[in-house]
Amino acid sequence: MKGNVSWEDHKEMLAWLDGSLEWARLMSRTRLVELLNSVRIEVLFDVDLSEGVRSIRTRSDDPAFDANHGI
Repeated sequence: MKGNVSWEDHKEMLAWLDGSLEWARLMSRTRLVELLNSVRIEVLFDVDLSEGVRSIRTRSDDPAFDANHGI
């Protein structure tokens, strides 16, 4: 997700996803359950990032972990 999404927006989106997942499971909509779970994972990842988790590209300042080391 791009831009400034509030924690309240994330909570509402997760609540909607949980309700949709429940419905999809009750209706045996396997593919829809898989897709909604994927979206839920992305939203949770976005929540983690918005809470200050450092980018994977900047997790270490140690040159030994530089992806371009030795190139």
